[in-house]
Amino acid sequence: MKKLAVCLHLYDLSQTDDFLKKMNHIKEADIPFDLFVTVSEHPALPKEQISAIAKINQFAQKAVIIPTPNAGYDIGPFIEILHRMDLNQYSYILKLHTKRREKISYAKLNRKRYDTALWRKILLNELIGSKEIVLSNLKELNQNPAVGMIAPTPLIVEEKNDLTAFAQCAASLGLSLKKPLTFVAGTMFFVRANLLKPFLNYHISDFAPTKAAIHDKTLAHTMERMFGLAVIAQKHQIKGVSYHNYRLESLRASIRRFFIQKRYTSKGKLIVKIFTIPVYIKQASK
Repeated sequence: MKKLAVCLHLYDLSQTDDFLKKMNHIKEADIPFDLFVTVSEHPALPKEQISAIAKINQFAQKAVIIPTPNAGYDIGPFIEILHRMDLNQYSYILKLHTKRREKISYAKLNRKRYDTALWRKILLNELIGSKEIVLSNLKELNQNPAVGMIAPTPLIVEEKNDLTAFAQCAASLGLSLKKPLTFVAGTMFFVRANLLKPFLNYHISDFAPTKAAIHDKTLAHTMERMFGLAVIAQKHQIKGVSYHNYRLESLRASIRRFFIQKRYTSKGKLIVKIFTIPVYIKQASK
C-alpha cells in the first residue's frame, strides 16, 4: 500500500485538539500518512489560528498547511488540497472536517433524525474512532478491490430529489449520472485516491463564499453528491461500516428535538421551535 493522505479542513479552530486526538489513532495503527490541513481566513482569530497551526505541526512535522478563502464550505478547500498533492503517490484519502457540534440542530437521514452532535460523532467514530477501527477500514479497502469508499452505514443516503440538476456537474466531471445517486451525508470518508481525479476539473475559485448552512442548488451541495457518484460511476462500491450502536443516543436526540428544534430550510431560513411551536423565524440574508 502507498501512503494514506489525511485531508482535514480546520474551519472551527476550537476543535483542533479533538481532531488531533482522533487522528492519533492512525499513528497508533502504524499507518504511514501525510497530513494536509486547510485553514480558512480568520481575520478576527489570528492568535487562535497560530496556536492551532502550531499544534498541527507538532503532531505531524511535515504537515502541509494551506490557507484558503472561506468558500465552498469544507468541499472547496478539499478540492484545493487535491491540486496541491500528487494523487498517484497515495492509495487512499481520508477526508475530514470540523462539523458543527450543536445538539439542537438536526437532520433526517434514512428516515431517522440525528442532531448535529451525534451526526458528527458517528462520522468520526466509525472512521477513526480507535486504532482497531482504522485498521479494519483500511483492511477492507486493501482486501476488496471492488470497494472504493468507506463510510458510516447510517450516513450513506440516496438523493431523493430530481437528478436533472446534478447532470451538468456530473458531465463536467466526465461521469455518467447513475440512479440511485448515493452519497455520504456529512462528507467524511476513506476513498481510493485515484477515484478523485475527475475533481481536478474544479478549483476552489469555482465555489461561492461560505454562508451559514449548505443550501440546495449550490455547487458545494451538488459536489457532496458527486463524491459518491465518482465511486459508483467508476465501477466501485461504497461500503458501509458500523462499529457502534447509536439507538439510545438517537432516542435522546429525538426527545431533545421535541423540546427544542433549530433548523435551516432549503432557502436558508432559520426556524426555532419549542414544543414544536415556532418561536423564532429569521429570513435568509440576501
